[in-house]
Amino acid sequence: MATLAVMVLAAVAYRRNKMTAFVKSLLLTTLLLALLAAESRAKERQAFEHEVKPILKKYCYGCHGETTQEADLRLDTLSDNFENHKVAETWVDALEQLKLGEMPPEEEQQPSAAELSTLTEWLTKKTTEAERNFSQHGNKNTMRRLTDYEFRNTMADLLGVDIGDTTLPAEIASEDGFVNDSAHLPTTPTHLKVFWEEIQAALDKVVVDASKRPAVLKDTRTISDNYLHYTDKNNLFYLSQKNTPAHGPFRITVVAKRIDPQKPALFSTFLGTPSNPRCLPMGESIPAATGEQLTWSPKETPKSYADQVWTLAEPLIPGEETRVHFQYTTGRHRLNIKDVRLEVGELKLIDKHFGFTGGKHHKNVWYFRIPKGAPTTGWKLTATVAGDLGNDSNGIITVSGPNDKFAGQEFTTHTFDGFLEDYPVDGLRPKGHTALAWESKVGGKRGRPANIIFKSITLETPYY
Repeated sequence: MATLAVMVLAAVAYRRNKMTAFVKSLLLTTLLLALLAAESRAKERQAFEHEVKPILKKYCYGCHGETTQEADLRLDTLSDNFENHKVAETWVDALEQLKLGEMPPEEEQQPSAAELSTLTEWLTKKTTEAERNFSQHGNKNTMRRLTDYEFRNTMADLLGVDIGDTTLPAEIASEDGFVNDSAHLPTTPTHLKVFWEEIQAALDKVVVDASKRPAVLKDTRTISDNYLHYTDKNNLFYLSQKNTPAHGPFRITVVAKRIDPQKPALFSTFLGTPSNPRCLPMGESIPAATGEQLTWSPKETPKSYADQVWTLAEPLIPGEETRVHFQYTTGRHRLNIKDVRLEVGELKLIDKHFGFTGGKHHKNVWYFRIPKGAPTTGWKLTATVAGDLGNDSNGIITVSGPNDKFAGQEFTTHTFDGFLEDYPVDGLRPKGHTALAWESKVGGKRGRPANIIFKSITLETPYY
C-alpha cells in the first residue's frame, strides 16, 4: 500500500508539472524497500516449502489431507499467509495441539526431535508475528534479495518497464542446482548499487520532467468540404512530417466516412511506408449507418431532371426526424438532386434544397419532421434527379430515423497510438516519417471502387 501511495504521489506530481528531487528520491527508496520486502516474503515462502511442508506431509496430511479431514481440519490446502486472520487462528490451534502432544496421535508415527523443533519453531515465529500484526505492534521481516530474473519481473510489475539485462553479478547455484536458494543470495553493496542504478534508469523511462519535454510536432492534411474525393488509385491518404524524433509516443488521427453501408469500410494506419515490413498496420472499421436502404442505378438516372419514386417498406416515426441520405458509390457521373419529398395519402413533406453526390458531395442529406398523428406506413420517397453530363451513376439512399445510427453518413474520428521506437524507418530519418491511412482491399482488388472518403489525417510526435 505504501508503494502504491508513493507511486500515485509521483504520478500526480508529474501531471501537475511538479516532479521534485524529493518525490523522485522517495519513489526510488520505496521501490527499493518493496524489492527487499518481496525478497523477505520469498525467503519465508521458500523456508515453508523446503523445510516445513515436508514434515507436515509426512506426519499430518494422512489425517488432515485430501481424503481425510479429522475434526474438519485440512492442512494440505491451508495457506501459509498469516496475514489472514482465519488462517492464523487455524495454525495457532495446530501449534497448541503440538505443544500438548496430541498431534500426531500416539498410535501414529511420531516426528523426530529435530523435525518437531523445526515445525514448532516455524509455527511459533509465524503466529507471534501474526499476533503482533493484528495488535498493530509492528512486524519483523527477514530481508533477502531478488535474483536477476526476479528483479526484472518485479520492475515490470511495478513500472511496466522491461529493463532487459542487468549488471548484477552471476547467481551461484546451490548444491541442489537452484539459483534462488536463499542461502546463496546475499545482499552485497554491489547488489544494492546495481539495484539503485537500474531503478533510476527505469524511472528515467517512465517519469518525464515536464520542463524538458520536446516540442510536439503536429502536422495535418485536410481536404476541403467542397473537394472531398476518394483515395488515390492505391486507396491511400497520407501526410509527411519532417524531423520526426526517433523516440517517444505518437498519435495518428484519421477523420473518414463510409460510402456504401452494405460494403466493408476497413482501413489500416502505418507509420513509415506500407512497403516497410517493420511499419506494422493498425486496423479500424468505419461504422455503418442503419435504416432502410434503397438504390439507384443508370435506369433511375435521367439525363435531364425527372421525378423518381421509391416505396418505403420500413415505418416512419411520427413526431420524430427522418433523414434521407443520397450517397454515390460507382459510375462516371454524379447525381444532382432537388425537391425531395416524403408522401403518404394527402400528406406531403418537401425539402427543396439542391444537392449532389459523386466524386464530390454537396448537401446530400435531406431532413424531414414527421407530424404527430401521421401514418407510420405507406410512405413513398420522391426526388427530382438528373445525371450530371450522363446517366452512369449508382448509389445508396439511406432513410434513417431517430433510432438509427447515422455514423456511416457522417465523418467519424479514429485515433491510433504507439511509440516511435517501435517503428524505425531506415533512410527517412532525420527527414521524418510518413503517416498513411490505407483502405483495405475492396472486392479482392486495390483501387477503385473505394468505400471510404478520408477528410483529414494528423500526425503528432511526440504525443503527450
